Amino acid sequence: MLVSGCSTPHSPPPERIPVVQQFTGKGYLSEEQYSLSTTPVSWNRGEARYDFILSAPTRPGRYPLMIYLPGLGESRSAGEVWRNSWAQAGYAVLSIQLLEEDGRIWESQGARSGDFLPLVRARYGADAVSKRQEALRGLLTELQHRRTSDPLLANIDLNTLIFAGFDLGAQTSLIAAGEQVAPRGSNPSENSLPRPAAVILLSPHADFSGRAFDDRYSKLSVPILSVTGHGDTDAFGLVTSVTLRTAPFQHMPPGGKYLLMLEDTSHSLIGGESLAQRSAREGIRPSGSPGGDR
Repeated sequence: MLVSGCSTPHSPPPERIPVVQQFTGKGYLSEEQYSLSTTPVSWNRGEARYDFILSAPTRPGRYPLMIYLPGLGESRSAGEVWRNSWAQAGYAVLSIQLLEEDGRIWESQGARSGDFLPLVRARYGADAVSKRQEALRGLLTELQHRRTSDPLLANIDLNTLIFAGFDLGAQTSLIAAGEQVAPRGSNPSENSLPRPAAVILLSPHADFSGRAFDDRYSKLSVPILSVTGHGDTDAFGLVTSVTLRTAPFQHMPPGGKYLLMLEDTSHSLIGGESLAQRSAREGIRPSGSPGGDR
């Protein structure tokens, strides 16, 4: 493939020229762009509460479900650029911040005092990871429970599930897909989640705590797309090298894994943040908290 890429390009056959021209104009866009319905939803089940946004094509049909998990400090409305694109391509997209404290981190006492790094590290730690997986499990259970009674779910194919997440949400998505974070000798099988059809990781998260990378990612066997770039670092000092962003891809088993490296980008851009959202976020951020692209 590398050699052929360096060779002199050949013109396509005349009968293929219209197809090539169509691709040049639209790239990988779906042939059909669906009209969308976007609905904010709040469900209560016992002590649990699920606040999410559901975007789906308005045309009757059966649409695979993408669960989008935003990054740290983001709300359920984050990643609108990506969510709308996926829904227009024919997916039902459910966006949820699984733990309220993840979305409201900038309002915490630690954030107001400017002590960010310990605060952020705790949100990626084992206790928060466990609570997040339990919340995701509860959401999936509730979706199954309501699938025949809630008209919002009438056109959603709950048997075809895709996880997508940004940063903290990417960590949750990868663990749900089979990243091994439990200590050796434990039996995490009873806590397993349904196997997704695919996973999308926007700014994948990795750190050197816990299992070695070769062991941690060895059981991943679903198609996974990792998206990062050379400017994809955060202002906390938690991820200072793009090498950590590419570590999950490098250590996954071969086959069915894809890495998209963007040359000129930032952390917030990969998260799908619009200019309006960025202005609003920076306008309400507590005094002294990090700015820029995080």
